[in-house]
Amino acid sequence: MVKVYPPDFQMPTHHGLDLSLSSCILKKNIKNMKQLNIATLDFHHWTQGGVEQKNFFLSEIGTALSGHGFFFLKNSGLDLKLLEEGTKAWKKFLTLPEEERMNYVFNELKNQVGYTPHGVEKGEFAAIADTKCFWQTNPDYEMPKMSKGVEEFSKIDLKVFYEFERVGRELLRAIAITIDLPIDFFDKKIGNSVLRNIFYPANANPMSDDTAVARGGNIIAMCASRHTDINFITLLEALEKGLQLRHGGKWYEITITEPGLIIVNCGDMLEHFTAGLYKSGEHRVVCEPNKERFSRPFFLHVKRDVIIIPPEIKSFDREKYPFTTAGEYLDFRLDQIGLG
Repeated sequence: MVKVYPPDFQMPTHHGLDLSLSSCILKKNIKNMKQLNIATLDFHHWTQGGVEQKNFFLSEIGTALSGHGFFFLKNSGLDLKLLEEGTKAWKKFLTLPEEERMNYVFNELKNQVGYTPHGVEKGEFAAIADTKCFWQTNPDYEMPKMSKGVEEFSKIDLKVFYEFERVGRELLRAIAITIDLPIDFFDKKIGNSVLRNIFYPANANPMSDDTAVARGGNIIAMCASRHTDINFITLLEALEKGLQLRHGGKWYEITITEPGLIIVNCGDMLEHFTAGLYKSGEHRVVCEPNKERFSRPFFLHVKRDVIIIPPEIKSFDREKYPFTTAGEYLDFRLDQIGLG
């Protein structure tokens, strides 16, 4: 539980436009261009720390999101046993024949819940779809009737969803402060979030050429071609290698090196909401040869009617950030990636 802020708690005042912390962020980014540094933030600093630790956490989260948009989070408080239980249930679902899994494809819901088979979703820059399948949980949608085994998996996955949402909500409270908004600004705006369980099958020669995938043709698709995330923030559990971040024109591997760490990154809607102060970084998945890969991102969204026009920035590039509501942007991007 987050402690009540003491009277002398100093909230950072940067909005990224004319304040001292933004200057520090810029200097750090220039200094680190030769070597990509991804910070590890301790969630205890925010949830259990004193004034100094809270301010440090806020400074670090602002630096990370305004740089390449990624950071590691430790001591998240996620129930690791529950996450493991969820992974086992997902793998059990994958043992079902594809014909039975297809009973849980809901195109009419834009694949926002249930099963999406291989070769459907593609990165926004790609001409051919990724080689992955996934199951999505979104409690804003009512799931149709399921078989007993699939229903048990769905119930476990819903518990995992709320674990991630709990942490994501608290992170967004911290982010609100870093952009000069009240700590509870997003509390009642969060909704339509999605938990995704992804399976990438083993391939002897996995594709790693985004240019070829963008051209299309009769070629092997990538595990996940380069893309940005649609939502506000993503919390990712990914224990195997493969995730890469593009920064400064180069690709860098992002690998979890210790148990309990999760990866957090800025999504397009947060970049839009901050008019580019916070960056939604391009990333991709290049699988290792002959190895299956599993990952579980939680895409934290806001409700469809939430305004994503920057609230306190009077002058910004309206052509670059043209959308008014989260729902408007979501529909645009779902069509773009083949789920519309």
